[in-house]
Amino acid sequence: MVVSQYPPTVCKPPRVCAVNLELLPRTFLLYGAWPVDTTNPKTQLIADPNAPAFDVNLFSEAQKQMLEHMWRDIKNGDDIKFWEEQWDKHGKASNLDQVAYFIMTA
Repeated sequence: MVVSQYPPTVCKPPRVCAVNLELLPRTFLLYGAWPVDTTNPKTQLIADPNAPAFDVNLFSEAQKQMLEHMWRDIKNGDDIKFWEEQWDKHGKASNLDQVAYFIMTA
């Protein structure tokens, strides 16, 4: 399941976001890609404890630029930490390698 976020809604007062809304596009951004069990969609898949740790250096420069555009951490302003959290919680449950997990949504 691909989950999106709309910056004007996410950062609606009283919530304060780290990223200036005026600098963000007025379009939906990716929030995450959450793997689901198609035989039982209500079941949350568990992250593989043996999956490799997140490594931003696995991305090419073009892939990083795409992520910086589409997978923004608008709440806290720390894209890399956001990607790491998404990888740890959802990517490790996807049976994909890190790059494939993030790039599949592009």
